[in-house]
Amino acid sequence: MDILMKFDMMSETGESSGLVFVGKEKRDNSEVIALEYAKKYGADAVYFRRFDGGRLPIPQIYIYDFTENEKDDDEIGVLYKRLWNSG
Repeated sequence: MDILMKFDMMSETGESSGLVFVGKEKRDNSEVIALEYAKKYGADAVYFRRFDGGRLPIPQIYIYDFTENEKDDDEIGVLYKRLWNSG
């Protein structure tokens, strides 16, 4: 979680301005589809860019946690290709 704080994706209290973990019960209706896609691609979280004035959030980054489940270069390459080709 320290790395998320360094990038201002999470505060010291654990609150996030746009980081949503895949599979958590608390979801905003405008984020459901993006989180389902993230789950399909095995992501652990999605960082959403949030706006004022009622504009819907936009998914910006899929976040993967490989600290306990390391991937080799071939597995990461396959994942990269799948993400790139998904648009």
